[in-house]
Amino acid sequence: MSALCFQHHGPSPSDCDPVSLRQPVLYSTDPDTFEPQKFFQTSGLSKMSASQVKDVFRFLDNDQSGYLDEDELKFFLQKFESGARELTESETKSLMAAADNDGDGKIGADGTFTLVHHTKQCSPRSTREGLGCGIRQGLTSPFP
Repeated sequence: MSALCFQHHGPSPSDCDPVSLRQPVLYSTDPDTFEPQKFFQTSGLSKMSASQVKDVFRFLDNDQSGYLDEDELKFFLQKFESGARELTESETKSLMAAADNDGDGKIGADGTFTLVHHTKQCSPRSTREGLGCGIRQGLTSPFP
C-alpha cells in the first residue's frame, strides 16, 4: 500500500488503483537504515492532513485497538509495500520512542500525527543504549 494510494484513493486497499502502487522503493532494504522522516517525506505522509493521517493510523492498527504497539510497527513498511522488509528491533524501538508520548509502549493516533509531522531523529544506538529520544515538547495534537 503506498501513501499515494491514501492521498488519492482512500485508506482501504480495495480503494486503490494498482497503478498508483507502482513506486520506487521508499526505504533502504539494508537492516538498521530506516529513516522515518525521510520515508514520511518521500512517501507523501508528511504532507497529509490530520484526517488523512488518522486514516493511515487506522490502516496500520491491525487489531483496531486504537494504538500501535511494537508488533504492529515491526511490519510498518510492509503496509506500504507488500515485499518490504520488517523493521529491525532497533528500528522498531526508535520509531516507538519517537512517538510514544507517555512511555506506555503504544502510539495513539495523535502520536502518529506528531511522528509524521515532527519527528525528532532517534538513532537505533540511542534507543539501544537507553538514551531516549522523543518528540519535541509543546506540540499540540490535532485530534480532540
